[in-house]
Amino acid sequence: MGGRLALTQQYHLALMEDAAQAHGATLVGRPAGTFGTVGCFAFYPTKNMQSIEGGLITTADPALASTLRMLRNQGMERCYHHQIVGTNARTNDVNAATARSQFRRHPTLTGRRRQASALAASPPRAVRRAVRRRRPGRDRARP
Repeated sequence: MGGRLALTQQYHLALMEDAAQAHGATLVGRPAGTFGTVGCFAFYPTKNMQSIEGGLITTADPALASTLRMLRNQGMERCYHHQIVGTNARTNDVNAATARSQFRRHPTLTGRRRQASALAASPPRAVRRAVRRRRPGRDRARP
């Protein structure tokens, strides 16, 4: 990331960080989404955090944050006071509730993904042993 950051500073460019599936990730101690001018996270169902649809933008620039809020709220900072042309890009209550539950469960879900990844990288014999230990129906609650 260092080379990209140096280029953006040298040429006065904005860096848009694609952190679509980097929720909770860090690089050299910094959270994903904090390197660029903006960080973009996705909550689409195929991502590691889902909220039916939608996303999140992070920025440390207060003026840019204000502009982004207006853009997603039909160009308004206050109700019926349009300052710029915007769109209705606010999330609905169901998507927001789903995202909130995902934020709470994220550490657990990430742990499971890491276990699955480690298992997938294991030698075939270890995978067979793990699959044999967990037989269908054994780990489910019975009526």
